[in-house]
Amino acid sequence: MIANLQPAAINAVIQKEVAKSRQDPTTSVPPTEQLPVNETANGPTNSLQKLIAIGGDDLKNAELYQLYSAAAYCLNGLDGWICKDRCAGGTLGTKLISKFVDSKTDTVGYVAVNPSRKEIIVAFRGTSSITNAINDLKFFKADANVGLSRLRAPDGAKVHIGFQSTVTASRSAVRAAIQKAFQQYGTDYTITVTGHSLGGATSVLTAIDIVDWLGDSAGKTLKLYTYGEPRVGNSIFANWVSTLPFASHVYRITHTTDIVPHLPPKSFGFQHHREEFWISKNGDLNSCNDANGEDPQCAGSVFIPTIDAHLNGYFSMPFGPWC
Repeated sequence: MIANLQPAAINAVIQKEVAKSRQDPTTSVPPTEQLPVNETANGPTNSLQKLIAIGGDDLKNAELYQLYSAAAYCLNGLDGWICKDRCAGGTLGTKLISKFVDSKTDTVGYVAVNPSRKEIIVAFRGTSSITNAINDLKFFKADANVGLSRLRAPDGAKVHIGFQSTVTASRSAVRAAIQKAFQQYGTDYTITVTGHSLGGATSVLTAIDIVDWLGDSAGKTLKLYTYGEPRVGNSIFANWVSTLPFASHVYRITHTTDIVPHLPPKSFGFQHHREEFWISKNGDLNSCNDANGEDPQCAGSVFIPTIDAHLNGYFSMPFGPWC
């Protein structure tokens, strides 16, 4: 987990990156930005509407994939699927296909199958090291088309360069594990990609990479569940995500005062993609109105974000290496 997300600490890293940007005219980082403590949502202002709490299968699935995301912090317990409460309940019976760790980018995750659901799960861990923290707080942007061969993002679509590097680092391992799962269990298995924090950002870009690799037919059944996801790219990229084959199966879940969905700052040219679902203080999972930008009633309503809400309160399971 990120150890220090106090505004002063974040601004210290920002200013370090800003100093680099003055020496590099190609960078996307504005030269004098500071992270506001009370950043509220923006983009086009949405008409305020009463939040609608969701339940039924939508809520059950959000809770289920939160367990799979949390399990990515527990690689040592995944071989026999014995990671305590994260390997129980709806995840019981899951079979590990492969774990992967890239030491350079500290990208960590796994691919597994749930035979009872005929599903392949690709899960990514969140930040838990200095290397990840540095990647999280670099606000340089890169062309969203890097690494893609079939899909084409619109001109001007940009993504966080650190997040993009995690996908580059894990691409071969993820594809090999999915191919192995298809060979062992059948090509009729669907794919769900999930992750927390930095792992949520990696999940978004990995979902795109899978569609680029397997095509639209796989993309139409692919599901994406992220928890405490930071902003991945600019507004052009965010709008493009909503046009992709899996767009109707995107669940970007946020929680009360979680600080990470407020990073990188909007003032640096970043914007969240749809669809946000916000866990409010009463524990309801609410569908947000983010069709025209980030909803000011959901995570955008927060004035003083906190790190505790990033680790605790996403349903019943805390995020972190408590396995």
